[in-house]
Amino acid sequence: MSKIKIDKVVSSLPSTLVANTVYAVRVGTGFDLYITDNTGATAHQINSSGGTTPWTTDTNGITYTAGNVGIGTVSQSGENLRVSGFARFNSDVRFDGDVQCAGGDLIVGNSLKDVNSATGTSGQILSSEGSGGGVEWIDAPSGGGAQLLSYNFSANHNTNDTANYYQFRNKSNSTMYTRRATFSSWGGVYYVDLVAPEDCFLKSFTIKSRNGSTWASGLQIKMRIHKNISTREYDGSFVTSTGSGNDGKITFDLTSSNTSFSQGDAVSIGFNCTGAMGYVTAMAIFELT
Repeated sequence: MSKIKIDKVVSSLPSTLVANTVYAVRVGTGFDLYITDNTGATAHQINSSGGTTPWTTDTNGITYTAGNVGIGTVSQSGENLRVSGFARFNSDVRFDGDVQCAGGDLIVGNSLKDVNSATGTSGQILSSEGSGGGVEWIDAPSGGGAQLLSYNFSANHNTNDTANYYQFRNKSNSTMYTRRATFSSWGGVYYVDLVAPEDCFLKSFTIKSRNGSTWASGLQIKMRIHKNISTREYDGSFVTSTGSGNDGKITFDLTSSNTSFSQGDAVSIGFNCTGAMGYVTAMAIFELT
């Protein structure tokens, strides 16, 4: 059988409770009585100098587990705590679940930290790191995104000579124009050359077959670009196309380090092939700089 011990203390319960003990805590001219369980983890109040209380005193403070709590309002079903009125926290607050702002504004009067505890710098924006990854301060993208210019072409390339480069005509869908690979200068042909309307670079050039029998599987093509007749702006290596027949296609992806054109420059683009492409359509895309 457990023995009961009675201790008289002043002002408050001790930080370490003794099991199976009655504590008489001095309150004013009287006492509050507490009795601990057989583990010493919890002290249950027996009486109160101010009347009964729903709270249970333990080593960390007080506990209420009988239902929900309302402050400034009645308790609500499904809500462990409902506060009506102004609540103020003068230290850190941690939420391990979702935080909903169902009405009113969210006002941040100090720093807003991201997943790295960084507060960001002036002009930065918050970017999502994906599900469960939080948000991160990043530099805002400049401008409204890249501005692009495109040219569309179509032509017939049914015969091929590997000693030649073939060019789309800018105002015709007839047979492609021929340049010898040994020529050091291109240009001066008004129905072949393009003109750069703004400072830009060639971002991509895509050619797509529109003939079911000519474009062979594994067809290889390389691209050469001249600027203002005598400047060889780009001289690429062979790229292997994908597909064959109507599905034959090739795309040359370039960056601003490959080409650079100023407003008004003449641009001459040609292609050297390991075989005929047939009837094709194409698109050149330039990005403004």
